Amino acid sequence: TAITEVCLPIFAQAAFHTYADEATPSASPFEPPQGLLDRIYNKTLDGIKVRMQVYRVCTSAASDSIFVTAIRGSANLENWLLNLHAALVPADIRLVDNAHASASADKTAGDVPMVHSAWQEAAFVLSQELDLALAKEPSASQLFFVGHSLGGALSVLLALIQ
Repeated sequence: TAITEVCLPIFAQAAFHTYADEATPSASPFEPPQGLLDRIYNKTLDGIKVRMQVYRVCTSAASDSIFVTAIRGSANLENWLLNLHAALVPADIRLVDNAHASASADKTAGDVPMVHSAWQEAAFVLSQELDLALAKEPSASQLFFVGHSLGGALSVLLALIQ
């Protein structure tokens, strides 16, 4: 859609900024015109050290309130340990229900997808955090997810949960 085309560079900027050090932010190669991203949430979760940021996208092309959730990829030892905890487990029923709701008709009710156990756990923690962040934003009508590497995997799972 037209909104997505307008927002793609903005989504790239959001993903880039999850890697930036808060003390010394670096220039983004995806810098859209100033003021198009309004960060409403920024947190690095204890233990797993996954950084999630949520932005309100400020664009005149958007008639609704668009938000983008950006999750940083593997950037530290805790992230790599999370990646290595790679046991496959049956997907949580919340993921399965949402995946089947959007899957094609050739899927059967008996198909149970398998998922990376640590990523699934992390996605549900992030989902709770996202719910808290968006509770203060009643106008949120469209929510997009971006991420690279670990952040990409968690973004997919988080999109299914939400």
